[in-house]
Amino acid sequence: MKLKELNAHFPFMQYDELAQSYENGDPVATQWGNLLTDEMFSSARGLLRQIHSDDQLRKLFPFFSHGTLRLARDYSDRTAGEIWITPLRSGGYRIESTDSDINREEVESTDQIIDIALSLLGRP
Repeated sequence: MKLKELNAHFPFMQYDELAQSYENGDPVATQWGNLLTDEMFSSARGLLRQIHSDDQLRKLFPFFSHGTLRLARDYSDRTAGEIWITPLRSGGYRIESTDSDINREEVESTDQIIDIALSLLGRP
């Protein structure tokens, strides 16, 4: 049963744009839009915009968990690998991949994050 049908039968059941985009088969763009506009993530907006501006990185499903920006290769399979970007108190970032030999690397700029993330995806 589709979300709209469920809502018609059970009006107390609510769903949002992200749930609808999952049903439609492509929640990635919706999730990016949510993170780029939600005030809760305003402190990370510069980083989010820069990552989103790259064609390859924009295809990854972004979400925050425990203060870390996680970029999932496959939104429906967390075992497919993720890139984790964690802001450091020093002002830099730690970047790591769940499916790479590179355990973790600390960088100072978002440009470095982009370069490392792309290399972790297999694109120099």
